[in-house]
Amino acid sequence: MFNVEKRVIVSGSYHVGTKKSVVLQAFLGTCVGVAIYDFDAKAGGLIHLLLPKPVRSECTYEPEKYALTALPIFLEALYNHGAEKGKLKAIIA
Repeated sequence: MFNVEKRVIVSGSYHVGTKKSVVLQAFLGTCVGVAIYDFDAKAGGLIHLLLPKPVRSECTYEPEKYALTALPIFLEALYNHGAEKGKLKAIIA
């Protein structure tokens, strides 16, 4: 049987990787999970978003919790792993 690494992506975090098979899990509840993958680069990841945006504009602590601030960070991490904007496929839950 295959021995595949498993990771739980907790609220306000993400994981990005390349070429290695990893099972990514997020227990969402009312949160949103976004999985993005570039098949050519074999780069992908999962982000677990808690809220759409910070309640106050001065809230800069833990930007990975909010879709507004986390998605650019997540996409940049994917690009740094070789993913290309025009080749990304996404699934949102």
